[in-house]
Amino acid sequence: MASDRRRPDGPFDLSIRRVIDAPRALIWKAWTDPEHVKNWWAPKPWSTVACEIDLCPGGMFRTVMRSPEGRIIRMSGACSSSSRTRSWS
Repeated sequence: MASDRRRPDGPFDLSIRRVIDAPRALIWKAWTDPEHVKNWWAPKPWSTVACEIDLCPGGMFRTVMRSPEGRIIRMSGACSSSSRTRSWS
């Protein structure tokens, strides 16, 4: 049976839900501004040394993480949609 990647329970989807006491504009920036993402994306003691984000549908999301020993892990994906003004639930 083929997987529908648009379903929230699909095998390749990640859903995160959390209530954060901060302005929506700041949350948006933390998730969409590469300089902000580089501050929190990698688990410590790793660091995120590169981040590119294109929020257009089909746009690229790419990060490069580095371990303290210098090991490099690259990750990339595509944005399916984004909306700064929509009502987040």
